[in-house]
Amino acid sequence: RRMTSINIASCESYEDICEKVRIILKKKPDWADMFIAVRMDELPIREYAAEIGADENNITQKLKRAEKRIRENWK
Repeated sequence: RRMTSINIASCESYEDICEKVRIILKKKPDWADMFIAVRMDELPIREYAAEIGADENNITQKLKRAEKRIRENWK
């Protein structure tokens, strides 16, 4: 499982990381689900977009915003 450029050394488990992502993105739970599915579980964007019935470009843009918010708030 990978996480972009976020330092996750302080987290003990996948569940801890998911919880932290969900806390940071609490106002955007759909972004948290998307980040976990695409960045952590490595589901292709095309597949994720098809699963939820969304446009790939829309997912890509939301993912960029989610990553930025996570980077800015990861402690």
